[in-house]
Amino acid sequence: MAARELESPKHRGLISLFDREFVAPREVPQEHGRALRDLFSARILGDYRFGTRLDAGTGRALFVRAEALVGVALSLLEEIVGSAR
Repeated sequence: MAARELESPKHRGLISLFDREFVAPREVPQEHGRALRDLFSARILGDYRFGTRLDAGTGRALFVRAEALVGVALSLLEEIVGSAR
């Protein structure tokens, strides 16, 4: 986002920007946009809904999706940095 000079003071705003800038134009597959939203929802549950727990299978599935999302983000960053040189 910073490379495109985009920012938002809120996490939801950044997620919307990610969808608009990367998912909608198909630079990133939709599954990663969904993963980002699902991961954020899980984080909200963990932070603000005391006593709520994810089962181990859900936690593992979210972790796998997070790893894939980070891989895509690193690839995008490499493209952006490489094109700036």
